[in-house]
Amino acid sequence: MPYNIIDLIESDETMSTCQMFNAEVCYGSGLVYNTDQATAQVHKEVDEFLADNDITTYFLGVCQDFKHFGFAVSVIILNEDASRIVRIVRKQACYSTTSRLPTRFGTISSRSRASRIVSSSRNVSTRRRTTSSTSLLAWKIVEKCSSPHSMFHPTVRSSTMRVHSNLVGSVPGKSQTNNSGSDKRELYTIALTLQKPYHDLLFSVHRLIIRFNKWTAVKPDCPFIQLTTLDENKDAKQVLLNKPKDNELSDK
Repeated sequence: MPYNIIDLIESDETMSTCQMFNAEVCYGSGLVYNTDQATAQVHKEVDEFLADNDITTYFLGVCQDFKHFGFAVSVIILNEDASRIVRIVRKQACYSTTSRLPTRFGTISSRSRASRIVSSSRNVSTRRRTTSSTSLLAWKIVEKCSSPHSMFHPTVRSSTMRVHSNLVGSVPGKSQTNNSGSDKRELYTIALTLQKPYHDLLFSVHRLIIRFNKWTAVKPDCPFIQLTTLDENKDAKQVLLNKPKDNELSDK
């Protein structure tokens, strides 16, 4: 099923372009951990976590999985004494299912309490990581879009994937069906706005990491590039949704 979906998408130039556009719009300016209100110690710990993990590859991958299959799978890995989450990696959706089938990882919903990981990992708090204890130190977390049906791999829902043709260049030339620059800017803003439910789902695992690691005042965020009008004398600006006072960052 997953490979059939991929083949169907890649066999159609417009659909594959729309699918990549959806994933890139969902990615925005990338995943960040906002530490503006955190202490210096927490800021240092977050910086070390981000340096130890390939967040760019991870986040672009889960965005693509969400847009292709309607779900994404993350694996969080604890340190040897199970006191901290130190790694997060993407498990490719085409090799996974949304069911709770047996796995070498512990499996939970990221909406479950972080204390469940604490209690389940307590048994290995003084042991080194071994094959027998791997399931208690690595947890698979599935985030799934709500849908009226339940399938291991949700099917492609439409031929355009909710992308307006003017945004992906499938309507060449200047015609009544090819909107003006202002219309395109508004269409792009609408596309960005529609990513909020996906971000809310994708952020769940990061909220869990932040809570488990006790990083007070840290919030996951995904800034986006907002196209501007000519009167602002700049092409675009970056907007950070969770910035407490001023949403506008330095101009791009």
